[in-house]
Amino acid sequence: MQPRFFDGKEEIWKYIKDFSETFFKKGGMQINLELMDLNKLRDAIDHPENPEYQNIIIRVTGYAARFITLSRIYQEEFVARMNYAG
Repeated sequence: MQPRFFDGKEEIWKYIKDFSETFFKKGGMQINLELMDLNKLRDAIDHPENPEYQNIIIRVTGYAARFITLSRIYQEEFVARMNYAG
């Protein structure tokens, strides 16, 4: 999820709670929500030395990893996968 999804909304936790409950009521088995700014991820690809990006943890199929430790190809693929605006 991108932070802009919550722009202008109050009590963000209610949206996440309602989303999660609906997901499971519809038969969902597992959920892993990530709230990440795409611009920060794009910048982290080019500036992994930035202390702000050192602890960005993402979920990769079956495991979690520090974003900056992934190869550029996987970083770019992850960013492309998260970009639902296009």
